[in-house]
Amino acid sequence: MDLYTLVKEWLYLHLFPDSTFKNVSELQAKADEHFALKNEGVAFLDSNAGRPYRDIFKAIRFQHIINDVSSVRILDKEFIVPQSWLMPLYKRQWKRMLRVNQRLDQGPSHMTEDVFDSICVRCGRLLPQDGEYCWRWTGYLFGLDILVSYSNGFIFFKRNTHSQPCLAPVSLQAKRAIAIKLTAAS
Repeated sequence: MDLYTLVKEWLYLHLFPDSTFKNVSELQAKADEHFALKNEGVAFLDSNAGRPYRDIFKAIRFQHIINDVSSVRILDKEFIVPQSWLMPLYKRQWKRMLRVNQRLDQGPSHMTEDVFDSICVRCGRLLPQDGEYCWRWTGYLFGLDILVSYSNGFIFFKRNTHSQPCLAPVSLQAKRAIAIKLTAAS
């Protein structure tokens, strides 16, 4: 579940505090249905009812959410978030994608931890027991398809170029700098 979906469900519970649900799937369905029907030409967060919730939505890193076409469809369908928030992000991401594809952007060369924490894409994975695992996080990562493997207490990051099928275009750029911060808890 992404943060946008979680905040949307939280918002639904705030708007309808007397609602009851048998399970999380029912809550998700009701929240999706409510906000899909709410599209009245004004984004919910621009309406009188939505203004008190603007700050929590402003904390979401939409620049990462708009990299996924199904997430963009959801944002458009629900119309909770004003287009005025999203359009500058689309433009910035488009320019960044062009720089990467034209090999004008080689990735970060130096970055403080504070800057990294403020702009990074945050991904998580739960490993229910010790064993061998391999996964990737979906979404457009500027042509990098990173495979993550866990085995015997070690985590490995591997750049996939041809060895595994991939749903998005993969950059064949020979060299690309990335920054990864790994936190593990048990």
